[in-house]
Amino acid sequence: MIEQSFFLLISVLIILAYVGFILWLVFIFILKQKKQRQAYFEPFISLVIIFRNEEKALPLLLQSILKQDYPKSKMEIIFVDDSSNDNSLSLVRTFQKNQREYPVKIFELDKEKNNALGKKEALTLAYSKAEGDYILLTDADCQFDTKNIRSRIQSFQNPRIKVVSAAVLINKEKTIFSLSQSLENLSLIATTAATTAANIPILSNGANLAFERKSFLKLSADALLKEENSGDDLFLLHSFKKHFGAKSIAFEFDNDSIVYTQAQPNIKSFFNQRKRWLSKSKSFKDFWLITISLLVLIVNINILIAAIACIFNAKYLIVFLFLFGLKFCVDFFFLSIVAQWYKQKYLLWVYPLVQLFYPLFVVISNLFALFFSYEWKGRKY
Repeated sequence: MIEQSFFLLISVLIILAYVGFILWLVFIFILKQKKQRQAYFEPFISLVIIFRNEEKALPLLLQSILKQDYPKSKMEIIFVDDSSNDNSLSLVRTFQKNQREYPVKIFELDKEKNNALGKKEALTLAYSKAEGDYILLTDADCQFDTKNIRSRIQSFQNPRIKVVSAAVLINKEKTIFSLSQSLENLSLIATTAATTAANIPILSNGANLAFERKSFLKLSADALLKEENSGDDLFLLHSFKKHFGAKSIAFEFDNDSIVYTQAQPNIKSFFNQRKRWLSKSKSFKDFWLITISLLVLIVNINILIAAIACIFNAKYLIVFLFLFGLKFCVDFFFLSIVAQWYKQKYLLWVYPLVQLFYPLFVVISNLFALFFSYEWKGRKY
């Protein structure tokens, strides 16, 4: 009985802390979301794309680039091939040959840097070749609308802003699996947007990230933390945060700034992606990132423990229902607001199904990231 009371007390304190945090994020998101005016801010920019074996996705990206309404004379495109063994490099070279409006630079990483490999090495090469006032990043498997580039740089009109992140959404969902990925991704975007707007930026996505080049040159030589295989976007964000302060980082809420990507095709690739994301957690040093990550993990562990305890003692059912129900409601409230802003309310119908498995998924994915290797783009890490 004493153990049950103690568990209940600890559980209530944890879930109330979580609920308070989520409601605070809701308040920030509602307060900050607004349509930005379309500005005529047109600096010279460098659009950087790293690719490896993306021959199926590249045509859509190249089409997105060609239809941008940004002045072509004020934009260069930098492609870096990370040792592709498909037709990707040929596609990019054809793109370079067939259009002369954009300056297009193409580099092969292994030839430029003595058999180097990996996205961080490719990005380092691209940054050294860039000439733009601002560097915009996206991925080879992405696409975006006509005003994307113009929208993504608006915040840089404020000289204090050094980094701008924006939403990366999953499109073309056709199955419950891909819809579930889209919903989980939306929760990450919600957290990214709200924490950045609250001046405690903790997350970013390299598929939709931009920064001032001259400010980047002031960062430490290892701003990307190259000893970690992943996390180029996250470590870059926190390097800027450490050097210039949290208020130097902005989130672009304008829907024109959205970049669209694809869901992982199967369970194996999905778990590999999550293991890749989580594998760098041991290198986290930011207070807010560590605190918020631990809070989310502990809440889900707590719910999972309560669910298992129900099997052995029916009295724990009330505790489980209380914890699960409170988290279910507050998360749904936040996601419904964000889904409405990004016109993805159709995702909410899979929310109950996702929530049934989410605590187990969070715990298992963290354990797998700590103790197991992963495979990404044909390489094992």
